[in-house]
Amino acid sequence: MSTTASSSTGRSILLEAGTNELELLVFFCGGVTFGINVAKVKEIIRAVDTITIPCAPPAIEGSFKLRDEVLTLVNLADYLELEPGEVGKYDRLIIIMEMNNFRCGVLIDTVEQIHRIRWEDVDPPSDFLAENGSPVTAVAKIGDRVVQVLDFETITAALFGLKGGDDTVMERIKPVPAFEELRVLAVDDSPTIRMTLGNLLEHAGFKSVTLCNDGQHAWETMEAGLAQGAPPFDIVLSDIEMPRMDGLHLTSRIKGHTELAPIPVILFSSIIRQETINKGEAVGADAQLTKFDLEGLLAKITECLQTSG
Repeated sequence: MSTTASSSTGRSILLEAGTNELELLVFFCGGVTFGINVAKVKEIIRAVDTITIPCAPPAIEGSFKLRDEVLTLVNLADYLELEPGEVGKYDRLIIIMEMNNFRCGVLIDTVEQIHRIRWEDVDPPSDFLAENGSPVTAVAKIGDRVVQVLDFETITAALFGLKGGDDTVMERIKPVPAFEELRVLAVDDSPTIRMTLGNLLEHAGFKSVTLCNDGQHAWETMEAGLAQGAPPFDIVLSDIEMPRMDGLHLTSRIKGHTELAPIPVILFSSIIRQETINKGEAVGADAQLTKFDLEGLLAKITECLQTSG
């Protein structure tokens, strides 16, 4: 069996740009219900045999060939330390995921369906989960259920050594005197990414950097600044996937506001690909980059500021 994520429901679910909605693929692994943003799912296939990878972490099942590409397979139950589900070996499924220009397979038990929900129905994880390094990035309310949304960026970073920041990049960055008087708003639900962005902007010479943990927080911050007569931010950097309000909806609000519309908005996300780029352009984003291209991000910041100035 091979299927695209959208065909798991028997029909295609399409989202318009800026509606603050999410397509969440709900699946089961080790008797637990989880969710993943459909934007990260390329396709779903039946489980296949793998080739053992020497010295790999225990959660790495092995490698397998998908058409002309060799991918690594992550055993999600092993990674999460869950008991295997009562599903036959070849009845299990593999989610082919793509994010940050990285692709791999994730072994799960079964898939339920795709649910179309609003980001207002997605909450950040509890402080307990956040403080204990849980790979749960959010909890989604679907009917009378709560579905845990997994942070696959954290999972792949742990297994494959993918990092959110590169110290050698920071060392190469030189402060730009013209940035000292400018105000930057950076928005991301990941504390690690917020810290990385803060360090990047500090190294680049920005003295006024405001960090927000989701689009709602960012919008409230901008509204409060306007009410207090503070000057608008000179540039906004935003993730796309965030609880309460996503980056596309935040961008739409900024570009639809008379006083805020001139502010350049850069979307910095793990799910940047053509479909997402089209949506970003539809809501007025000035630039879009894949995490973790920090030097590319800094170049786009410079370009946008020069254009807007």
